[in-house]
Amino acid sequence: MNTLSVKIPSFSVIKDDLLAGLSSAIAGTPQSMAFALIAGVNPIYGLYTAILAPIISAVFGSSGLMTVGTTNALALIVAGTLSTFEDGDPIQRLFILTFLSGVFYIAFGVFRLGSLVKFVSNAVMTGFITGAALLIIFGQLPYLTNYQAQGSTALLKVVDWVLHWNE
Repeated sequence: MNTLSVKIPSFSVIKDDLLAGLSSAIAGTPQSMAFALIAGVNPIYGLYTAILAPIISAVFGSSGLMTVGTTNALALIVAGTLSTFEDGDPIQRLFILTFLSGVFYIAFGVFRLGSLVKFVSNAVMTGFITGAALLIIFGQLPYLTNYQAQGSTALLKVVDWVLHWNE
């Protein structure tokens, strides 16, 4: 007969977990609001994500060692996706994007496609992360310098900003 054994953590472990959770919440609150702004939505949706994502992950997640939260790369992908559609409510588009992302995640899990990630080299991941960081920096230049660069692409806007940096 199998018995279910439940290990009750000691007070020191619970105290450490609560302290870690509080530290993450303090750091994650302004970060999630900033990522929502990068994504082009109201910062309150960043707060919703910061609060709900860890709770949902704790209930449905497969690992106690995995953390869930907002990221700058995901904010850029959401911003790029939402900006391609001019008409309609952006929150409705965000909901549809979130729903479809969940459908794809479930499909990848059912068909065991997560193992394909091992074929992505470190150089590709480094390039992706560097590109995302540069896009975020260049996207924030108008707020930093109070100059709206002219150009149809991010690269042309950076060139225009460099040419007019002293204005």
